[in-house]
Amino acid sequence: KPLTRTETAAYAHKKLKSGGCSDPRAVMPPAVCERLHSSSGGWPGVIDRLAMMALANAEHIPLLVEHIPKKPRNEQKPPNVVEPTPQLILTFKHKMLKKISLDKPRLLIGRNAICDIEIVHEWISRQHAILIRNEKSTVIVDLNSRNGTYVNAEPVKNHVLINNDIISLGDHRLKFVDPSATSRTTLRGAGWDDTTLAESIKDFRKGLLRQLKSTS
Repeated sequence: KPLTRTETAAYAHKKLKSGGCSDPRAVMPPAVCERLHSSSGGWPGVIDRLAMMALANAEHIPLLVEHIPKKPRNEQKPPNVVEPTPQLILTFKHKMLKKISLDKPRLLIGRNAICDIEIVHEWISRQHAILIRNEKSTVIVDLNSRNGTYVNAEPVKNHVLINNDIISLGDHRLKFVDPSATSRTTLRGAGWDDTTLAESIKDFRKGLLRQLKSTS
């Protein structure tokens, strides 16, 4: 289990003290501990390696932020670490109804029984909105619903979601929970464009039509 920022600093200082350092904080100031956590991901073995390299290469004390290399953008996550699946928390007038795992690339929201997230209410359209996911992000797209789709009280046609965003559909609320989604961005910045988004919705509707025909 990776350490938090506070735990990383405490861990590094404890290691220094056990090695005979009388004032670990003077050797490794808060800014250096912050970089150490960011670069190591909080994994103790990586913290040890980076700290030892920094101490070996430093020409003076205290250590500087530059002594700790930045984490490469394409660095892989440690083995066996699984990112939690994003979730939605559905509420109605402040009462929680259920939690929904976003474990599919596309989820349809509406009052129709074929919807992945079925919300039976007069203000909800039969096919109200759709959630579309890729490796980088989750996007909500309004499907020309009668009463609209809102994110954080703002009307949207499409919107890249980040952690704790609140989707409003009438009096129903869907809280988006994904701790890894922290940066507000545009469709293009999240790896989407209008064409790929439209094609994804078109493909989904074709599959939906086939499903309806098979059940009729």
